[in-house]
Amino acid sequence: MRVNLKPWHELSVEEDQAIAALAEAVYPPETQRQDPGRRFAWAQADWVILITDPHGRLVSLAGLLVRPAQLDTKPVRIGGISNVKTHPEARRKGYAAAAVREALRFLADCGGTDFALLFCAAHNVPFYRQRGWQSFRGDVLVAQPSGPTRFTAYEVLCQDLERPAPMRGTIDLCGMPW
Repeated sequence: MRVNLKPWHELSVEEDQAIAALAEAVYPPETQRQDPGRRFAWAQADWVILITDPHGRLVSLAGLLVRPAQLDTKPVRIGGISNVKTHPEARRKGYAAAAVREALRFLADCGGTDFALLFCAAHNVPFYRQRGWQSFRGDVLVAQPSGPTRFTAYEVLCQDLERPAPMRGTIDLCGMPW
């Protein structure tokens, strides 16, 4: 397994193509039609963690961003993890866990990042809970073309970084979800 962290804007054409192929394998058209997140506009990650298998094939990835936001109207800095995905044929081999571990390490090394936050489908919650993520039971506000919107498409999970992650309250992402 090889772990590579890159700024998203520095991806090569080949890496972009491999990411598109991975996305299609993980989310075929019939799955996309049923996705509750399809009605939301999403933020682009600033960095990406690429995980390749011993043969050099892209098998997993995670996007990352750091954003100023608000928790109960007070400023916070949130580390976002997005688009964690693993090819169906490469699951249960530790690739996604490695991507999430590397993402948290990177966010901790950034300094000044209060906590990490991600959105995930209910069936993936146990994976994250086993890795210390906790459910956020408050409201999350996101920017959308139609204006500020309460985000309800997926579960919201948080992880401690420089401060304990919140479990309740109102988080305003001050931008689109990731």
